Amino acid sequence: MSIEGVRKIEIPFTNQTQPIGKSVPHHQMLKKHIKDVGLEMGSLKTVIEDIFPKSIIDAFGGCGFSAAILNHTFPKAKLYLNDLDPTCSEVLKKNFPKAIVRNEDIVTWDFPNVDLVWIDFNNFTLKRLSQWTDVLIKAGNRSKILMFTDSACYGFKMGNLKAYEVSTPLNYYILLSQHLYPITKKYIRMVSMFGPAAVVRMENENGPIQMKNGVSPIKVHQIKKEGLFTT
Repeated sequence: MSIEGVRKIEIPFTNQTQPIGKSVPHHQMLKKHIKDVGLEMGSLKTVIEDIFPKSIIDAFGGCGFSAAILNHTFPKAKLYLNDLDPTCSEVLKKNFPKAIVRNEDIVTWDFPNVDLVWIDFNNFTLKRLSQWTDVLIKAGNRSKILMFTDSACYGFKMGNLKAYEVSTPLNYYILLSQHLYPITKKYIRMVSMFGPAAVVRMENENGPIQMKNGVSPIKVHQIKKEGLFTT
């Protein structure tokens, strides 16, 4: 499988009839969500266009799609790829022989200080912040830029903005930034929504997010492409 304009990567055999669940390894769910993954890679490319990290951690490396984008965009960066699924770890080693590949639990992994930490959460939202507080504290302290996926926008069209007491997606991300700043010491600078989720980028500049003259400094993008994958 190839990522458009980037590179071809090998993935393991995937059982398409495998039911989705928390205990199912990432590589067995891949084909059920391939369009969403392609859209996510478009969002990832959007939020990294103007940064230049020299060291990167991909905390949930999976089969390496994010790693392919990051490695292509920042070929000289030191790349740490991690996944708790042993099959994914072996695939990462094969596809990225120059990367440092780990098979760690992100909660307990004592990872190094880097320029960029990327965490591809499966179902993170503001409502689930307490489940990931320790991880976000660690990632915030050990990076200059923190990026992650947030799944709240999956329900925006179904009216779940009311659950957060906000009226627009932008106001949701302002609220999220205000909650995350005390934990990460970073504020949200850019969001790229791709349907099921959004890629969020945070940086440790200028303190907590605030509205200035009714205009937010958060840049919000909407990915409308069919994705970046070719076969």
